[in-house]
Amino acid sequence: MDLIEKFGLIKVNATDRITAEDLRFCEVHQAAYEAAIQTFKELSFLWNDAVKMQKELLQEVSQSIYDHLEYLTSSDGPRLSEDKISAHIFSLHKQFIHVIVHYFNAAYHVSLSDEDVCARVLPQKPRQDWLRDQSLLTAYTDQMFSHLVCYQDVVDELILQLEGQSFADRAFYELTQKCQKAAWFLYPSRPRFNRKKRIISLTGHWCEFRQWGTYSRLTLSQGIQSILLGIAHFETGSYSQYPAGLSELLEHGDHRESTYDFPTCKKVCQFKMFKNGRVDIKFASEAHAAKFEQDYLGLAC
Repeated sequence: MDLIEKFGLIKVNATDRITAEDLRFCEVHQAAYEAAIQTFKELSFLWNDAVKMQKELLQEVSQSIYDHLEYLTSSDGPRLSEDKISAHIFSLHKQFIHVIVHYFNAAYHVSLSDEDVCARVLPQKPRQDWLRDQSLLTAYTDQMFSHLVCYQDVVDELILQLEGQSFADRAFYELTQKCQKAAWFLYPSRPRFNRKKRIISLTGHWCEFRQWGTYSRLTLSQGIQSILLGIAHFETGSYSQYPAGLSELLEHGDHRESTYDFPTCKKVCQFKMFKNGRVDIKFASEAHAAKFEQDYLGLAC
């Protein structure tokens, strides 16, 4: 399924907000997460039973409070304890949230926060108050041990983070923000580019020329990667499809050639690097150049 089509299936409402493909991913990971939680809870119960049995068997001759662990632990064995098992169960909650959020970020090319989701769907650990009142920490650990995260709640929080935008709107917003951040000086605010008819010139140090004898290379600056991604999206409407020529610029840091033509593109014709650090982007028409400037770079005053 094309990403644009996938965006169109997203509905921000209570009953139908994600695609069937997204739903399947969430349901499979929900089942695996719940199975892991149940497994480690059973392990916790087994461990506690084993500790209790060892204490009962050794209580007549025990000389140390740790004698009951003599046959349950070893230097070569697993380092088990009730605390470690519980800590692992607690970490599974965050891991599950991270997996779901990472999936949506990767699928829709957005940058939503898993930490914000954790803060809203997991029991909150008490601050320093638990040092004065141990019952607060006990209550928290009990809640975390019995807690179960539902993917629906995670999706709800992601929808809230979109602040009324669709996934498509957020993806485009984040891409253009990165392009504009690269294309403008912050203080004072002024553009690092200019447009003359169908050519947008990125002025300044966008590439570096290096030569050793007969060996020479042009290296693009890191900031221009965002603009290249913007060009690819402008041409294809996709966040993951890169036309021939553009893909080479995105994949390789050093370039032998100073000029790259895009024969399969209809909107962007050429990308040219200069030894003084300037880069020119030639479009198929002045209208295309103006559209890219307006939508991706922000109009220069």
